[in-house]
Amino acid sequence: MEDALTGSDAWRAYENELEKYEADTKDDNPKPIGENNPAVKALFGYALESDTTGARGHVILSDLYLEPKQDAEKVFSHVAIDRFTGGARDGMLFQQKAASSDAFTLDIYEKEVLRRKIKTAWEAP
Repeated sequence: MEDALTGSDAWRAYENELEKYEADTKDDNPKPIGENNPAVKALFGYALESDTTGARGHVILSDLYLEPKQDAEKVFSHVAIDRFTGGARDGMLFQQKAASSDAFTLDIYEKEVLRRKIKTAWEAP
């Protein structure tokens, strides 16, 4: 039994191996998602950083307010999970309230100087 690993030791060993794998397989060319996507930058803008000037986006989305149907709210009770043991965390019960609505309005404002390709993307079905 001296060669046995406890659960936490096994988890650490697994994490260390996973980090080695990620370091070996890391792509030097990041995929065009989020801040690496030029279309996302053009639509929503990007932050000022040391090597960029930053820019405001071409699109503004309004706040969204739902008018819930009567008796359309449901409360879900959850127990927080400990990320290391996978078990329930002691004293960490929480609740979420979900509401539903038949319809809502989302206003999208765009700059008039928006390029034709970006405008076409917003109008696509």
